[in-house]
Amino acid sequence: MAKSVQKLMTSNPCSIDSDKSVAYAAKMMRDEDVGLAPIVEGNRLVGTVTDRDIAIRVVAEGKDPES
Repeated sequence: MAKSVQKLMTSNPCSIDSDKSVAYAAKMMRDEDVGLAPIVEGNRLVGTVTDRDIAIRVVAEGKDPES
């Protein structure tokens, strides 16, 4: 029998305010041992960021993760 998504999901995921730095997001994701984090403005979900996003779009491009 197939499992429902609810049984696989992460409950109460830590979210990141959209004005935080990439470095902040990476450290939070490391500390929480997750590969994806919801990005919020107030209580509204505005997107997600993944460890792959950080690796490909910041680290591999030589961009400053603090900006």
